[in-house]
Amino acid sequence: MTTHQSKRQRLREPDLRLTFLLKWSRTLDYPINCMTVGRPFADEGLDESDILVGTDGGRVMVLHRDERGIDHLFSLPPKDDTVLETKGGPVQSVLLHDVTGFGALDLVVGDSNGNVTIFSRQQMLSKRAVGAAVGQLEVFHNTVGEFEIMAGDAAGVVTSFHPQEQFWRLSVSEHSARLLTSTTVRDRRLPVLHHAAALALDSVSSLDFAPRPPRHRDVVSACVRRRALRTRCAGRGEAREREGAERDQFGSETWWNKQVVLAGDDGYVYIMESETMKVANYLHVAHHQVTKLLKIDYPVINVSRFRPRDAPHRVGDGGGDDATDYLLCTGHFNGVHVYKDGELVTIIETEDWVHTLAWGDVDGNGRDELVLGLLDQSVEVYGYEVVAGVEKSIDI
Repeated sequence: MTTHQSKRQRLREPDLRLTFLLKWSRTLDYPINCMTVGRPFADEGLDESDILVGTDGGRVMVLHRDERGIDHLFSLPPKDDTVLETKGGPVQSVLLHDVTGFGALDLVVGDSNGNVTIFSRQQMLSKRAVGAAVGQLEVFHNTVGEFEIMAGDAAGVVTSFHPQEQFWRLSVSEHSARLLTSTTVRDRRLPVLHHAAALALDSVSSLDFAPRPPRHRDVVSACVRRRALRTRCAGRGEAREREGAERDQFGSETWWNKQVVLAGDDGYVYIMESETMKVANYLHVAHHQVTKLLKIDYPVINVSRFRPRDAPHRVGDGGGDDATDYLLCTGHFNGVHVYKDGELVTIIETEDWVHTLAWGDVDGNGRDELVLGLLDQSVEVYGYEVVAGVEKSIDI
């Protein structure tokens, strides 16, 4: 796909310069619906991770790194790839987690028929029908180490389950309908963001969780946006100091002081923060504030946080966990826009729209690579470099 020319922008080069280099690329025979990076079914840690691609026909392709590297950049054959068959509809979400407790990562797959299939040791372990098309899968961990698999579907329902047991279901769409009765816009169903045991979009295409008992699934707060929200990630996108509030940081074990980045059809990227109050020595969420961080000219379908492991500390960042994250945005444009503190710092140009992205150590070099899945069915793997630079602004 092609896009119209965007408005002329000023590109800010910070004192840390982040650059991305294409390492290898492949074109697949099937559409790329979703993607993740990890080491499925392996007992012992390998140096490199695989790329798992969910595609049509109920298939999950496990792509292995080609040993010949960059010398064969555009001619990598699909050797030794593994194809797993779910016997279901087009795959819409994939997740790696040790479901069986045997020490290896199992594969959890959600499809457009509303099924969640779990593979262990490359064998189908279980299949569960949860409702409508499963657009998002996540794992919730409680304070005693137990976990539940969460599935969000296109009907606005969040389902919590184990392979052999369902725990609970929460209808986000029902709460959306209740909110509509108090809004002035009565002729359309507004996409609504909810924060309960999960952060979910109205069609539940995105989930995040709070470390609280999952059966306490009341809606703590909700906010209305006039355009659909498509994606979210939790991290630290903007440095803020609020009187009486704890410092926001991505690595904190507490969820109430995290920032959540939201984006969607209106091209805006929002930050949601929790205002808390102390009642009887316990922190309770009093309010969720949503503010605009930046504006992109096109609808945004993916946001992803990134913090380089080996980046030198910036003056004023504070270093460590209190530094802000890089934010990667993709959408209805050919490329990836990378932001820092709300400022555009670099652009990765691609031949088509980026439909999905993931991070992982694909090349086994101890550093994560950026993996892009494009609408033209190509997979691109990028390495990155962070070097000290001189802050300046240039026209693009």
